[in-house]
This record gives sequence, C-alpha cells and structure tokens, in this order.
Amino acid sequence: MMRKLGRTIAISFVLTLGFASGLSWAASADDRYERALSAMLADLGNSEASFEFAKVATAVGDVRGAIAALERILLVNPTLANIQLELGVLYARTGSLDLALPYLESALRAPDMPLAVRERAEEYLARASSSQRRHSLSGQISAGIRHDSNGNAAPDGDIFLDGRPVPLSSDSTGASDASLVATAELSHLYSLNTQRGSTVETDLLLYSTRYDDLEELDLNLADLTFGPRFFGGSILEPSYSIRPFFSTAYWTLNGDDYLQTVGCGFDLRKFFETGTVLGLRFHYRDREFTDYEVDGVIRRVEDRSGDNYEATASLSRRHGRWQLTGLLRYEHNSADEDWESYDRISLGFYPQVFFAFSDAGRPWSFSFGAGLRETRYDAADLIVTTTKREDTRWDASARLTAPIGQRITVSLLGIYTDNDSEVALFDYDNTGATLSIEWRF
Repeated sequence: MMRKLGRTIAISFVLTLGFASGLSWAASADDRYERALSAMLADLGNSEASFEFAKVATAVGDVRGAIAALERILLVNPTLANIQLELGVLYARTGSLDLALPYLESALRAPDMPLAVRERAEEYLARASSSQRRHSLSGQISAGIRHDSNGNAAPDGDIFLDGRPVPLSSDSTGASDASLVATAELSHLYSLNTQRGSTVETDLLLYSTRYDDLEELDLNLADLTFGPRFFGGSILEPSYSIRPFFSTAYWTLNGDDYLQTVGCGFDLRKFFETGTVLGLRFHYRDREFTDYEVDGVIRRVEDRSGDNYEATASLSRRHGRWQLTGLLRYEHNSADEDWESYDRISLGFYPQVFFAFSDAGRPWSFSFGAGLRETRYDAADLIVTTTKREDTRWDASARLTAPIGQRITVSLLGIYTDNDSEVALFDYDNTGATLSIEWRF
C-alpha cells in the first residue's frame, strides 16, 4: 500500500513539474516574441531586427508575421539569396506555391550564393514543384569511353594452386581493353499531398557496357526500386525519412540471361542541423543465376543462386566547400553451394570538394575515395583447390567534374583496384580511366 502511494506521489510530482515546465517554456516563447516585435517596430529599417523577429515568429507559428518581416528586408536589399530562400520556404508552408516558386528560383540564380544555401534551395524548389503536380520525373543520362588495364579481372600469368604450377592460356590471363559505357538513372515521384512532402518513389537504373575485344563481358542491367518515403519531424525541416521498398533486377551477359533478383528492404535517413545525414539501409534479395554460353562452352553459375542480405550505414557531412562521406557495409550471401557462399565487410571514405563556379552557377568538383573490402567464403571449391578462398580488395578513385551548362557535365574518372586472394586464380589488379558526358533533367 505504501509503495503504491509512493509511486502515485512520485508520478504526480513528475507530471506537475512537466506541466509547469511547459507553461514556463510557453511564457518564455511569448516573451521572446513580444521583445522581438517591439525591437522591430522601434526600427523598421533595421534588417537584423526584422530577421530576428522572423525567426521567433516562425518558432511560435506566426508564419504571416515572419513573411512580412522578410519581405521588409528584401525591400532594403532585394539581392539577399538566403532571405529569398526563407521566404520561399514560408510561402510553401502556407500553401502559396505560386508565390514560393519565384523566390526559390531567384535564390538559385544568385552566382555567389553559399553552396549549402544553394543545395537547400534546390531541395525546396523540387519539393514545391512536385507539390504543384502529383507526378514529377527527373534523372540523368551519361555516356562515355573507358579503358581498363585488366578488363577481365584475371591473373597476370601462370599461377600456383595447392603448391602446383598451373599454366594459363592467353584467354585466361589479364587483358587490357576499351569499352563504351552508358547509364540512365530515372526517378519518378508521386506526391501524397501531405504537409511534410511524403512521396511514392520509383527509381530505375539502366546500365550497359560494350567491350572492343572482351565481348563475353558485355553487360546489360535494369534495376527497379519502388516504395513510399515518409518524412518526420517539423514541416519545414524534416528530421528523418523512412522508405520501405521492393526491388527487382535483370542482368544479361554477352546477350544471354545471367541474373534475376527480387527483394525488399528499407531506407532510413536522419537529418541533423549541422548538415550531417546518417543513412541506414537494409536490402534482401533472392538471386537466381542462369548458366550461359561463351564460344560453345557452358559457363556454370547456377550454383551462385540463393539469398543475399546487405546492411549499409553511411554518414555524410557538408562543411563549407567540402562534403565528407563514410560508408560501412556488411553482406551475407547464402548460395546453393558453400564455396559460393560468403560474408563480406566493406569500408569506404569519399571526400569531395567544390570550387570554381561556372557561368551557369554550378561548381566544379573534385572527389577521391578509398575503400577496403574483405570477403571470406564458407568452403573451398574442391574442383579448383583445397584452399578456402579469402579476398582482400583495395579500391582507390579520383574524379574531376566540370559543368558546361545548367544540365550538362563532363567528368574524368580514374580508378585502381588491387584484389589479393588466397586462391591465386582470383588475384589481380586493374587500372582504369573513364571520360564521360552527363545530361541532367
């Protein structure tokens, strides 16, 4: 009895404190609002006072008052891109998208606008534009030429397996080659007409590569992902999003069926005020490989079929002209045969710097990256060797991108891969370079 009474008193005390704290916060917010309003009215030409009032008014829900204060600032200095952006965001919040769009578009036209402000304006412009119409389509198409020093990812020469020398034919060793590469990424958004801008997203990736000599490696890929994205947090600044999705993919190799997948998963993103984005993604796929033929010889790959699980954590931070991205991924592949089943851990770090804004207002960028991938297979392929395969792969890359208009970008990419394997048949390195042109819409 005394314990129940004690708990009742404790709960009542906590609730009373919470209620009192809520009243204190509300009173404090009202006091700040009144002080900011008085300061602004005392000097209507003071832009700093008007901006301070706009921030306080937005916090307490007086959106109309905040709009009036920001418009007053633009009367004094109509070229302030950050004020144009805030006005566009506030008009979008009130549902006046016809008034929001000109401010957002005007903010994007400012040549000296800080990169962080530009990205925020582009995000809200896309959201406001898609809200005006239920359907919106965007994407990018690129085409380029690539050269690899070891296009077929094969050893340099004869190898040793289980201590025995194994001579390799010229067709089984590394070969340099050039290829044509084309990619199309399409994204369709269907607005759910919610205040936070939730959508149904459909993403389609199309990829194709054509080699000059290694025709057996010609690859086609179509990958489709579909699912809704829900935003949470405040209306103006969502603090997170979650997207459950379904996926399917179809691959061909040298014109023959190679791989089909179906799967599902979810994508979670957490947004922080510092410009940091934390991403968590889980993806399950049922993979079905199909044997294919090369020069009359059947290549057996059906034993690779099975369940594939992939979990990825990423962290991205924008700081000034720099964007830093880190990635950690774990993958488990459960194939029909143990020697095709594996566990894989990947680490990656990818910095990017923006510089030299073009006449179109878009920056050049230079990015570089380093990645480490460790793969351990469940069993040895006794047809080849008694050694269980373990691979350690290092990747390095550098890319320079240069915009030549509002929608067109030219890029030069260089890559290096070093795969060190316990089974010499899979030991190789490769150096490659790609020159491509990309069109965004």
